[in-house]
Amino acid sequence: MAKLSEDSPRGERRREWVKRVQVLDASLAEPAYCESLDLSENGLRMTSSVPFQQERFVTLIMGLPNMPGLYEIPGQIRWCEQREHDFLIGVIMDLQSASYSRVMTMGATGFMSGLMDKLFRRNRP
Repeated sequence: MAKLSEDSPRGERRREWVKRVQVLDASLAEPAYCESLDLSENGLRMTSSVPFQQERFVTLIMGLPNMPGLYEIPGQIRWCEQREHDFLIGVIMDLQSASYSRVMTMGATGFMSGLMDKLFRRNRP
């Protein structure tokens, strides 16, 4: 179970949530892969190897606590701090506009391919 902690300066409760997050930004040629650190009522903190512009609108593709699958979640970059080897980023998420993602991982693609192969073999004479 994830730990809850209090972030006293902001008065928000944070939930540790270490997951890989795909970030889609129109200014990037390819999606950026980031590592989330924690969730709060106000958004997500994550680390990234690339910087993001403050106030930029992005789409996050990630899993959510106690929810199966991946979701596409609109968000906005609130702040980006440079650290020694990476960047620490704060994102406000619009969970009410989240939608189930059409993105499949390689494992899911292989599973679906195997399932389709079995289905088609059964229907052959």
